[in-house]
Amino acid sequence: MPQSTATTISSAAIKTTISSAAVKAARPSFRRLTRIARTSLNPRPGTLSVIEVTVRSFIVFYKRNQLEEAIAWTLQVKDARMSDLKLKMKRLLVTDRQLGRGRQSAADRRYAFFSHKPLGSGVEVMFSGYEAFALMAAIILLGHGMPQAKVVSILRDVRADLEAAHRETLQKDREELFDPQKIQAMARLAVFAVDNASPVFLAFVKLDIGRGRVHATISVCRGLEALGKFLKEHTVPGCGATHFEFVRLMCSLADNLLNTRPTKRGRSTL
Repeated sequence: MPQSTATTISSAAIKTTISSAAVKAARPSFRRLTRIARTSLNPRPGTLSVIEVTVRSFIVFYKRNQLEEAIAWTLQVKDARMSDLKLKMKRLLVTDRQLGRGRQSAADRRYAFFSHKPLGSGVEVMFSGYEAFALMAAIILLGHGMPQAKVVSILRDVRADLEAAHRETLQKDREELFDPQKIQAMARLAVFAVDNASPVFLAFVKLDIGRGRVHATISVCRGLEALGKFLKEHTVPGCGATHFEFVRLMCSLADNLLNTRPTKRGRSTL
């Protein structure tokens, strides 16, 4: 069995490098890579979840059927609603492709759900763990009445910040992240109740700028303090503000993706 190049692990700072042979051997099945980490590193009790999530954060891509299955499990979509979910996902992906054909600003070149410019029909498109999460977030935003093109545009604009927050969230210790005592302590001090110790918000503020026009300010806020600061700076009496908190969904989706299997193109196990 391939050996790792480091065997000292701590939950505070994971500095594990899996050998290139291990990565190559594990590529067909990422669970195998997780088993390699578990066997060769033999971490202390309580650190395994951190190691597994850290390993998962390496470059791993998923097929579309895996995204469909994992998002359905995470959002608890079943039966007749599954067809509607797939249709929404398809339309979001098409919209992201089409918007990429327009202007060529930096925001236009940054896709919401693709790592690079889609190559067109006949080519298998693979998605990162973040892109799977972004697609799920888009489904949630659509459910709150936001127009499809606007949702895609928003997720393009915030991709850098939201992707960084997603990566950092998955590297956190799950026991600390969902520690009931920390969550209760935060609830006593905060205006908004959350179910984790390091919340990540996607926040919107809409301001009436006259003549029937509305200006929206959007931000990724890490923590209740950052959210409060954003609302204080950008809201005025009478304006509307909306926020979505995503940490538990980020973690649940990452776990569910690992329980999927790629299928031949055009097929799904659902």
